[in-house]
Amino acid sequence: MIDWFEYQGDAFAGHILVPTPQLEKICEKIVRENHAAFSRMSSIPDDVWSFISNEVARYFEVNSPVAEIRIRKESIPERIPLR
Repeated sequence: MIDWFEYQGDAFAGHILVPTPQLEKICEKIVRENHAAFSRMSSIPDDVWSFISNEVARYFEVNSPVAEIRIRKESIPERIPLR
């Protein structure tokens, strides 16, 4: 039950502290900056977006779960190709 409340709190915080337009721009920037590393991978592991969420969290000064929830809720992985 506590996990549910924590998730709801993180999701709510994300809507306030991580606006969608800026989220998309910073994700695009991080993907561009790491393009060489991503292009060398034979396949893109699922945890790449967890790495990206850590960078996003630092940018917005929120915790990583807040950033990761926003990335997933806004379907950023489907909109920004890693390669």
